[in-house]
Amino acid sequence: MRPYAKAMTRWTSAAFAILTGIIILWPADGLPEGSVNPGPMSRAEAFARAEALTALGRKMFFDPSLSASGKQACSSCHDPNHAFGPTSASPVEMGGPNLDQPGLRAVPSLRYLQAAPVFTEHFYDSEDEGDESVDNGPTGGLTWDGRADHGKDQARIPLLSPFEMGNKDEAQVVAALRRAPYADAFKAAFGADVLDHPQDAFDAAVEALGTFEQSSTDFYPYSSRYDAFLAGKATLTAQELHGRALFEDEAKGNCASCHLSEPANDGTVHKFDDLPKAYWGNLNTDPPFNGRKLGDRPALTDAEIDDIVAFLGTLTDADQAGR
Repeated sequence: MRPYAKAMTRWTSAAFAILTGIIILWPADGLPEGSVNPGPMSRAEAFARAEALTALGRKMFFDPSLSASGKQACSSCHDPNHAFGPTSASPVEMGGPNLDQPGLRAVPSLRYLQAAPVFTEHFYDSEDEGDESVDNGPTGGLTWDGRADHGKDQARIPLLSPFEMGNKDEAQVVAALRRAPYADAFKAAFGADVLDHPQDAFDAAVEALGTFEQSSTDFYPYSSRYDAFLAGKATLTAQELHGRALFEDEAKGNCASCHLSEPANDGTVHKFDDLPKAYWGNLNTDPPFNGRKLGDRPALTDAEIDDIVAFLGTLTDADQAGR
């Protein structure tokens, strides 16, 4: 970070009184030097940093060298050509240092997670969307059981899971980052000495991955034909309109009670089911999440890509899921 005296010579009108305090922003004519914790930034600087981290996170997402095997990238299981879901029809994917360890759950799509609320065991609809007095139970979060609320927290899991990318600890990930062709870009974003501090470097890495996963063009493009229909740019066939009516009819399919067929006024969707414990078996053996008995409801926006239809790998196409 710039020395205080040098920075003071470059302030413009950077102090804004807001109710209970003062916010000091970096000058608009230049970014602060790279840092894991850069401090307050102007809107332009925050946007520039987000762009830089998105580009860096994109490179990391497709880099197999960040795995213990050197052969498995994030994109190996979350393929952009398959809605950031799996490319195979296998119930689970193989991972670990030798790619011989089966995962514990089917790989989910990473798309359309931007509106997922923070996990809570007691979710109440807003007054715009339903009866706000009804406790809908566990809702929100990322991963199938909601154990992570933010992309950077979720990104830690596969990097260190013995069933996924298989790194033994954060230091092993950082060692791979030091050898990566984008190491200089990493240091430019987070500080020249960041790779000398494994914990800081690992935190920076998952921040970059989490930032990339907020890219709207990649992760929530709303580019399906149904999205075009909602925007008034496409039409549905008579059969499709009939199916939509069944999907929304509370006395028939009632699918829309969980999978909203149109954007909600408050952007909130229900995320979990409280399924019988026998249904889950021992899929989740990681305390304190063992026995939570929860399963995230998958997005159906890209469900024409059948590989991501079912979250336990027990269904193979949309017709089966509809039954």
